[in-house]
Amino acid sequence: MPERTSSEHASSKPIGKDLAKPFQQFHNNLSGERVTVIVGQDQEQVEFNFPKALLCSRSAWFDTAFREGRFVEGKAGRITLPDDSPSAFMAFEYYVYFEDLAYVDLMSLPDDHDEWREHFEHCIEVWVLGDKYHMPGLQNTIMLRACEVLKRKMDTVFSLDALTLCFQHSTRGSPLRKIAADYIVHKIECEGMRIDDWELCFGFDGFFAEIYESKSCFHDLPSHDFPRYKKAVSYGDLFRMHGDKVTVTVGQDEAKKTFTVSKELLCSQSKWFAKALDGRFKEGITGTVELPHDSSQVFAAFYYHLHHRVLAFTPLDTMSKPLELQLLECLNIWIFGDKYELPGLQNCASLRACEMMAEDTALSMPTMQACFERTARGSPIRCLLAEYIVKKVETDGDYIGEYDDIAGIHGSLSELYEAQRFYHSEVGKRDFPRYGKPLKYSSLFYTPSDGGAEDFGAQTGDNMEGYEDGDTAATYSSCWDTDPSCEDCGDSPGEKYCKRCESSGCYTKPTCRVCGLDDQKTLCYGCIL
Repeated sequence: MPERTSSEHASSKPIGKDLAKPFQQFHNNLSGERVTVIVGQDQEQVEFNFPKALLCSRSAWFDTAFREGRFVEGKAGRITLPDDSPSAFMAFEYYVYFEDLAYVDLMSLPDDHDEWREHFEHCIEVWVLGDKYHMPGLQNTIMLRACEVLKRKMDTVFSLDALTLCFQHSTRGSPLRKIAADYIVHKIECEGMRIDDWELCFGFDGFFAEIYESKSCFHDLPSHDFPRYKKAVSYGDLFRMHGDKVTVTVGQDEAKKTFTVSKELLCSQSKWFAKALDGRFKEGITGTVELPHDSSQVFAAFYYHLHHRVLAFTPLDTMSKPLELQLLECLNIWIFGDKYELPGLQNCASLRACEMMAEDTALSMPTMQACFERTARGSPIRCLLAEYIVKKVETDGDYIGEYDDIAGIHGSLSELYEAQRFYHSEVGKRDFPRYGKPLKYSSLFYTPSDGGAEDFGAQTGDNMEGYEDGDTAATYSSCWDTDPSCEDCGDSPGEKYCKRCESSGCYTKPTCRVCGLDDQKTLCYGCIL
């Protein structure tokens, strides 16, 4: 039998219908009637020509404008936008065709202040176009570019004109205002400028509220995380715009509460919600989700994390409620995260639980039983409690028989045995209990993440309801967004030191410059001393 050619192989295996749908849809959108968009004024005016179906599929605004029978533009197939910038609209045009933007590498830009400033103002103009014409995808794409520019040339590009643009052409709580407010607070808190230096912005609605919110973040977040646009991926929820909303009703009877959430955000963070809202189920069709068996207070914590990527709690030294009650709250949040596939939320709850346990919180038997009964074998909550019990028995003199009720729960004996084994090990003599060093033992207390659902979030400007626990003043970030921690104390940050001579500088060369070995260890300065 003659051997078939590669082309024959290809022709014998047509692309599946589902795989070809996006290409077929794009091809259909390029066909048919075309429309004209004229942008700018006088000599600066530029004419753009689009396939009508494609433009209307990208922008709800143009879909409405060109709908036949409703507006003049729909009949004529022609519209004029005299107030828009032709150069910004060229970026708009590129995005309509490719759903992406293409710019030169920032590394190749000359070190010219005016050029960087113009580029940043161009980013603002493109974002405003996306806002005006209902294109959240365009806004999200250009915002990432703007954040990259700010990271490299913050003081160069953020002129007073740029600040005015951010406040003048956006609404309260918008991503543009957040990056502007972060910049102003940074200049005031870190460089000694006065609020009066920004007097030209005082007249914009919501200006002082934006500054207040940004200043709270300055005090609550690690110093290397502020301004937040320095970590646009970690704090992407602040800088993204989203389309469809879904309604989530949580709880029953008097405790029932309703939340309005960005569908894109919710699905990007939770595989469970992504499946529920993909259109095959009632929730996807109606845009509503009912969670009658969950706590509205726990969902409020999730809602806060969804938008801020952290959980907020009252500092331990100022708490009025018993630590044990807040530990139960952390347990409930962790279980909610387990149920709806939210590893980032679980890790924030685990970190808070570890910090409370490190304060020698006294736990009652019902609380410990609830923690073991409602979690699976090997879970971070169980590991934490197993070490707590071993500590109480080995160092505080508790009688092991007091914990018989827990010993009957499936898997608890093996977890207690593992905790006891570590206690008697050489490392355990220094590090037990491990919940005192949660960053060092992250594999024990944190839930692995595939990374895909943790990159972006949503805007926080839609009258977002926060998660409040008394005076919210402390934030706890996901473990993978921290600097390398010290291998001895678990604190962050740490630097690489040679294990043998404990001299810094090993991290700058393949081998230690003192002893010649490359056996390195991450330690903080305090542990070196």
